[in-house]
This record gives sequence, C-alpha cells and structure tokens, in this order.
Amino acid sequence: MKNQNGFTLVEVIVALALVTMITGILATSLAQTLRYFNDANVYKKESDAAFDIIQSDSSDIQYKTEYKLVTTDSSNKKDSVRVRLSSYSDSSSTNKLVYQSIDVKLGVVFNYTLNYTDKNNKTKTETLSELTDYGIQNFEDLPGTNYSALQKMSDEWGDWSFIGWSTSLTTYTASSTGLKYVNGNPQIASAANNWQGLITKDNFMEFKNAVASGQTKNVKLYATYMFSYDVPNKPDDIELINNTPPSICIDQDNKNLTKIANYAASILKSTGTSAVDNCLSGTYRSAIYGDGLELLHFRKGGWPVEAQSARSYFSSKYNVSNTYFTKDGDNDGDNGYYDSGRLYDYKKKYENQNYYKNYPKIGNATGYTNGFVKNDGFFFEIFKKGIGYDLTQVGNPNLPDPTPSNIPTTPWRGINYNYNSLLFGPKIMDTSNCFKYSLFMKIDKNTKNVTVWVNTVANDGTSDSSGINASYSATASYA
Repeated sequence: MKNQNGFTLVEVIVALALVTMITGILATSLAQTLRYFNDANVYKKESDAAFDIIQSDSSDIQYKTEYKLVTTDSSNKKDSVRVRLSSYSDSSSTNKLVYQSIDVKLGVVFNYTLNYTDKNNKTKTETLSELTDYGIQNFEDLPGTNYSALQKMSDEWGDWSFIGWSTSLTTYTASSTGLKYVNGNPQIASAANNWQGLITKDNFMEFKNAVASGQTKNVKLYATYMFSYDVPNKPDDIELINNTPPSICIDQDNKNLTKIANYAASILKSTGTSAVDNCLSGTYRSAIYGDGLELLHFRKGGWPVEAQSARSYFSSKYNVSNTYFTKDGDNDGDNGYYDSGRLYDYKKKYENQNYYKNYPKIGNATGYTNGFVKNDGFFFEIFKKGIGYDLTQVGNPNLPDPTPSNIPTTPWRGINYNYNSLLFGPKIMDTSNCFKYSLFMKIDKNTKNVTVWVNTVANDGTSDSSGINASYSATASYA
C-alpha cells in the first residue's frame, strides 16, 4: 500500500524505529557522559581535599611519611605502622575516596637524652620521651631543636650553638673557679675512640653500621652544644668554648649565617623590600642596597656589639683621646677601666682607622642608637626567628666616658657578657685579632639576592662579601 506522499507504511515504521533508536543512543551517551563528568568532578574535589589535608598534616613528625591515594574498592591497601585514615564522602560519589598515610620506621632507634649544666651551675637530666620510637636512616634524619624538650636547653645554650648529638658526655672545668659544666662531648667520634663523641655527616654511616652489627651497643645520644654562655670569671668562657674543635665551630657558623640569609630572603619574598625600607633611610638604606651595611662588630672573644663608629670612651678633656683604657696594668682592654699609669697607643688599633669608622654602620642610623629594636620587622626577626638569637641583648658600645673617679659598672665597650656569643670560629674568637671582624648584609634588588658575611673593612673602605673564608658568607634568593 503506497502513501499518497510517496512513503509506504513499512518505510514510515522503519524511519520511526531508526529515529527512536538514535535518540535513545544519544540520550544514553549523554547521560553516561554527564555521569562520568560528574564523577570526575567529585573525584577531583575529593582528591584535592585529600591532598590539602596531606600537605597540612603535621601531627606526626617522628616518621618519614609517604601517602597513597586509594578508593574504597581497592585491594591494594597495606597494613603499616601508625596508619592514619581520613575519608571523604559525597552523596553523588561512587568512589568514596580516602587517603592513607603509610608511616615507615626509618631505621636505628636511640635513646635521646638531655644532660647539661645550667647558668646556675645546676645539672639537668631528662630523657626525650617524644623521641622514644624515633628511628634514623641517614644523618639528616637526626632530630633538630624543633622538639619541645630540646627548647628547654636551647633557651640557655642557644639554638645557634646546637651542634648535634654526641654518644658521650664531657665535663668542662673553669680553671679559675673550679666550677664544672656538663654537656655532650663536642669532640668528633671515631672507631678509634670507640665512638665516644660527636656524630657528624662524615662519620655517621660507619657509626650506624657499627651499631647495626652490634660492635657498639646500648648507645645513648646526648644533645650537644658549644659552650655559649658566660661563666663567673673571664676568660674561662673562651677557654670552655675552645673545647670544641675549630672545624665544628666553623661549620656551625656557616650553618647559622645560611639560616640568617634564608630567613631574610623569606621576609623579602613575602613583603618585598618595604620590610627594610621601614627600618632604614638615607645613607644606611643606600648601603644595604649597595656595598653592604655593617650590623654587628665582634669585640674581645667574639662577643658582638651593635656596629657603631663612635668611641665615646675617649675624651680629650682627660688628654687620653688617643689612648686605650686598661685595667690592672695590662694593655688588652679587658674591662676598659681607665689606667693613667699605662697608656696604650690606640692609633694602631683597627677601630680607630677612618676607613673602618666611615663604613656605614647600623648603630649610627636613626632608631638604632640604643641597640637593636625588638619586633622592628626585619633585623630583629631574621636573627630571632632564623636562629633564636635576640639582638636586643647584644651590647651597645656608646657608653659613658670612664674616668679615674668614675669607673663604669657596665661591661667593657658595651659587651653584654651575661648574654651569649653568636659565632665561634677561631678567627672571630681569637682575643688577639684586634677586633677586626664584623657581620655585614647587602641586598641586590636586580638579582633578588640577600647576602650576609663576616669580614673586615679594607683600606679602600669596602668589605669583601666572600667572607673571611668561603664558609663565612651566605647568599639566599628571594625571587
């Protein structure tokens, strides 16, 4: 039977069937596509949430943690030590994503112990319970001072003087007083001394193998610091500092300068150079963006004072403008007392040279004439948060002129002997160095680098930012 329009009934039925089939296929495909698209969005949202949690997870710093993203229908889950699970659900989700943290023991487990003498000459002993099951595989795994128990000791000895872990203790003896001070042994451990002493990057693997093989047993690790605070009589403090090998001192100084540079860079990266501009102006701002600004000057035994060109100890009315104040007939200026019976030619001293005095010094800048400013947003922060050193505690050299009838009661030349030293290298701590070394800083806006270094001021009024040697200069990028 033929349709008047030219289509047979069969043709119409077939056409309708095809249209229905095609429409059904398209609808099914669209529904599948939408479902997959929705699932993908849910999966992405949940995996992003999992990743965010993983990134911010700081609840367990005792293990090296690896994360594996799995789904609820996975058969690849693994049992492990101290597993933490967090699940994420969504009413439209078929994946039910979870993340699984797999905590892996790192290796050898030691007893970590504090055993030290405080400033009151009282011996403190404490086992670090938070490190009871802390294992190590590599030297870098050894715990630092970010543990609460270690902070108690660091508050006195200083984070900047923490040099690591020793397998034995030593007793410092102050020769003039007979007082004894206990601390971790700073001498480097070796197989020859049965591994008694400091564990370093160089000896760690050999030491670890000796422990693993049973050659060395029942090892305890003691938190070890360089001697960094004053004892009742000088120069016992220098004598005790010298118990640490020079190589360890230099290495520690290098680490501290690097930390200071890195923290300075982190502030500059976050806030820009406005952090510095808010602290300095004029010549001193130009200096830190140019050849450098002198921040600290190391005086006798390496104790730092705020860098300043004024020599207010010397007064022309006493006719001693070119002399050096001494005590007890010596000429080393130990306490800075006026001794008219023995004058020392100060003109020969480094600090009296114009090229040194004319180098830009922070102590001559407005706002820094009375010491470093707490919470000034930059200098205080980079030392305090970078290495735990409080610049407000350093000495200020601008003290009243001493006279025969008016002996100053404040420490000599502004040194705060009641506070800690900052750097410990032999060149800096050497009492015969004529106080030549200072700590400088400069910021290069073009390369976006900040550099800190320790060196002298040269005759041409410059300071080489390569430092007194390679380890006494550190550069960090804030790009």
